[in-house]
Amino acid sequence: MKGSTPTAAPRAQEKRRQAVSLIGIVLLLFGALIPSTASANPQVEIQSVARPDRVVVGQRLTFEIRVDVAGGRIDRVELPSLDGFTILGHQKSSPVRFQFGLRGRSNVEASEIHTFTLRADRAGTMRIAAPKAVVEGAHYEGTPVEIEVAPDPSRAAPPIMPSPTAPSDGGADATRGPTGITDPDALFDARVFLRTTIDRDEVFIGDQLTYTIELYTRVNGSPRFSTEPGLDGFWLHELIDIDQPTEERREIVRGVPFRVYTLRRIAAFPLRTGELSIEPPTLQMSLSSAFGLSRGETLERRGQKLSVRVKPLPDRVPSDALVGEFTLRAQVDRERIKVGEALTYTVILEGRGNLSDLDLPLPDLPGLRVLAPERNLTLTRRGGKVHSRLETRFLIIAEEPGQPLLPALRLPVFNPETERFDSLTTRTIQLDIRDESGASVPSAPPQSASSPDSPESISPEAARLGSFRLRSDLRMSRRSFPEQPLFLVALAIPPLAFAGALFGRWWRRRRGEERELRARQRRHEQLLALARERRKGSDAAGLYAAIGAAIHAALDGILGENTRGMTRRELDDALRERGLPSDLISRLIEELEGLDFARFSQSSTAEDEMDRALSRAESLLDRIDDFKQRGSQ
Repeated sequence: MKGSTPTAAPRAQEKRRQAVSLIGIVLLLFGALIPSTASANPQVEIQSVARPDRVVVGQRLTFEIRVDVAGGRIDRVELPSLDGFTILGHQKSSPVRFQFGLRGRSNVEASEIHTFTLRADRAGTMRIAAPKAVVEGAHYEGTPVEIEVAPDPSRAAPPIMPSPTAPSDGGADATRGPTGITDPDALFDARVFLRTTIDRDEVFIGDQLTYTIELYTRVNGSPRFSTEPGLDGFWLHELIDIDQPTEERREIVRGVPFRVYTLRRIAAFPLRTGELSIEPPTLQMSLSSAFGLSRGETLERRGQKLSVRVKPLPDRVPSDALVGEFTLRAQVDRERIKVGEALTYTVILEGRGNLSDLDLPLPDLPGLRVLAPERNLTLTRRGGKVHSRLETRFLIIAEEPGQPLLPALRLPVFNPETERFDSLTTRTIQLDIRDESGASVPSAPPQSASSPDSPESISPEAARLGSFRLRSDLRMSRRSFPEQPLFLVALAIPPLAFAGALFGRWWRRRRGEERELRARQRRHEQLLALARERRKGSDAAGLYAAIGAAIHAALDGILGENTRGMTRRELDDALRERGLPSDLISRLIEELEGLDFARFSQSSTAEDEMDRALSRAESLLDRIDDFKQRGSQ
């Protein structure tokens, strides 16, 4: 027995070392599984950039403000003043991403992007102040941006006609046919390419030219313009709403199917004659997977440079003629007024074409004072063409009695489709302006030796009769209406009727709220029944989708609007404003976030997890119904 002691000691030491190692491994694993409670300060990055940063007066540019936050939530973004620029468009996006670490801690990456489409209004070095952001109550500030705006050379000197040389930057002249339509086969790229076209390459000055930008793609991603198309020398109007999602169509190029999106369609009206160039846009596309996750790759594609020849109007047409197809009419609200009163003279010009720069002055009218006109221009889109309606209202004050004429207005019009010149004319309107007593004053009153009312024209018989009384005073023998008992009844009818109307309105609203509450409860029950069916069938994705639909339907009823498009912060603020308890709001938001992640988590398919999710949803919906019932009482 004594001989076995040296062998047993090393074994015991080896076992102790193994036990210590095992305990260390368990402690490390336990520490890794415990969520970290230390909250690091959020990482905030504020960027502002102008593309391009050197423009001329009247040229468009894109100004973007981007706030990226890791580990925090954006409370608000304070945008700087854009003095010196006209805002043509504004887009806002707020993407949010969630990442999970080994310790079970979720990392929130939030962004807020503001994209402005601007037009430079005056020359000089324009300084845009630094944007500011408030993140988790703390204030952060970006950097200012300077943009060099040069004067428009086309306004300082007559335009110089460029020589028709072929572009050397890979423009579209090599692929553009006589109608200005680029061949997509010549622009082919296996993944994505950009196509820019014009409907024609020769127009009259002032006539509409349609410029289109189309994206051909076989990959998923988020496109944005880093450089806007250069349309200097044109008056522009968007033909599609750039804030709305674009429609998709399919097209085959070189045997390869592409998804085609029309990104921009612009009506361009040339403002000067000669050869005008349209500089190509540049588009950057951040690729993403089918689930919307970023792949970390950005593609850049450039459009094609186009040119258009702008013809002057024919020699017989005045240079100030309208270009398009219009109708003209004029009217007054009344033709007979007294001295000191006013009337409204309205001139309406409408039709196909551009009327943005047209003013309709009135000549000096004797005896009338014309105030500054009120101009109302409305632009609409019809069949891919811009239709304008210009309504000009003149307020005219009568200063002298008489019968003056409002002269006819004449406007020359040139129709570029038929190349026909014509004149639009309004009707002449005669006014009847009377003196303050209401007597009509003819424009050429007859002259007479004596007036019929003069003393010389009164006969002796009329003098003996004296004056006639044209109105008799009658005395009422009965009491007046205010002195009768019926007057008190008449006084009581309006307040009683008003009270009855208020009661009826309250009763109808109460009945409507009760019916709506019962309908919501039935909707909750239907969605919960659907969730229970999904649970029985072990359909985890269907279960979580049905639970999310039930919770959103309940919140829609409380807020009166669709809550699916709200961010979590917006939903939190809206529910707090409506008066929901803070603990209920926190549980609702946590449950919605958990439902979003449960659809992609393997552990969420476990039966006990699905049972707990269904139980939590029933409890939350019961509390929401209790809140609604208390609010309706």
